[in-house]
Amino acid sequence: NEIETISDRIGEMYNLQQIDFSNNQISSISYSIGLLTALTSLNLKNNRLSSLPFSLGNLPTLNFLDLEGNNLESPIKEIWPNGTEVVIEYLRSVFVGAKTRELDLSNMNLSSFPPEIADVQGLRYLSLNSNHINGIPGKIGMLTDLTYLSVHSNQVAMLPPELGLLTNLTELYLHDNSLTYFPDEVGTMYSLKTITLNNNKLKEISSGFMRVTSLTSMQLADNKIQVVPSWMWKVSKLSSLNLDGNPLSSPPERILERGTKAVLAYLQLVDRSRVSGKLSLDSLALDVLPNELTSLQELSLLSLNINDIVKLNPEVLKTLTSLKQLEIARNKLLEIPSVIGKLINLSSLDLSSNYLKSLPVTIGKLKSL
Repeated sequence: NEIETISDRIGEMYNLQQIDFSNNQISSISYSIGLLTALTSLNLKNNRLSSLPFSLGNLPTLNFLDLEGNNLESPIKEIWPNGTEVVIEYLRSVFVGAKTRELDLSNMNLSSFPPEIADVQGLRYLSLNSNHINGIPGKIGMLTDLTYLSVHSNQVAMLPPELGLLTNLTELYLHDNSLTYFPDEVGTMYSLKTITLNNNKLKEISSGFMRVTSLTSMQLADNKIQVVPSWMWKVSKLSSLNLDGNPLSSPPERILERGTKAVLAYLQLVDRSRVSGKLSLDSLALDVLPNELTSLQELSLLSLNINDIVKLNPEVLKTLTSLKQLEIARNKLLEIPSVIGKLINLSSLDLSSNYLKSLPVTIGKLKSL
């Protein structure tokens, strides 16, 4: 036959149980077909269909659906070859989701983000967990009503900047993926409270998070992050920051061990010293000279009294050439590295109550001391 279109009036044939439209030229099917609630069999073999209406998910007795010989793009291709049951389950999920504004397409063996999701108006909840999705398209930005998005346990390697358009999103779950970066546009996600990024491949924390002041929980365990940026303290409502399993060099381990509140307080001290030029890290149980001091080359005063420092890292110490006052009293120092002679502006040095037996001769170069 040469049928090209199906009239909307097909929805008026309520008692139809079987339809055979095979071997035609049909390119689209009316949404009203979803009114045929008695339909059990639908043969659409060998047509020109590129998509199916989600209203097919409203047919409770449909148990046979032949789609062979079409070039379907929606539902996405990995769905329709899996047989009637899987296709109908998918269509029902989307149909119900369009009505309830909550859509769960987890565990459906999807390898890409279903583009038709962007057409579900008013969607608030979207779950795509435990599939094989490797990327999220820019169309996600069309779902501006979303408050919950979960795409964990996939293979997502990149996120689009349009993610920042989801200004109503409060929960975002992206753990167990392959992300190497997070777009700075996250800074416009003003409602975000919870984000999980555990077990990815992130090397740094996006500066965009500095503007997400609503954030209360940030899970970053098991990534490749080396430095926690000092601006993190500005995320003022953050009460849970998990950084376990990262190769962190900053902040010091002794600070990390004390939990989120201590980490943020420490970062605030470091960040504010960039303006004041003064940094007091007394009584923090530090056992090393913090690596982040290398970024504070304008520091004029550094106090590290009452800690557990045994040795001063010369690579860190030699960068503090603007220091005028250095206090490291009541620690466990056994020696002072010779590079202290490079701190040519030093006028005050307190090393009392340590375990020092001698001082390097280079101290003699400190003419202002």
